[in-house]
Amino acid sequence: MQRIAQRHGLAVTAVSAFGSSLEAAAAVHLAATAPNASLGAELCLGLLATDPAEPPFPVAPVDVPTEPGLSVSLPDGLFA
Repeated sequence: MQRIAQRHGLAVTAVSAFGSSLEAAAAVHLAATAPNASLGAELCLGLLATDPAEPPFPVAPVDVPTEPGLSVSLPDGLFA
């Protein structure tokens, strides 16, 4: 979708619609790689009863990632 938008001169926006820190971190990393990403993002956090990611994703401001990885992790026993 990003490439199609870029071909047509359109910007793309990072959106995290389900409220987990893991999802928001992945959306920010994806936006950081898109040359036509808008400066805004829609990151909806706090929609889950518990967010297992450690540390929780910051609400704002969010820095563009500079290292590989999502900057959040999940507890080892989460899927046990």
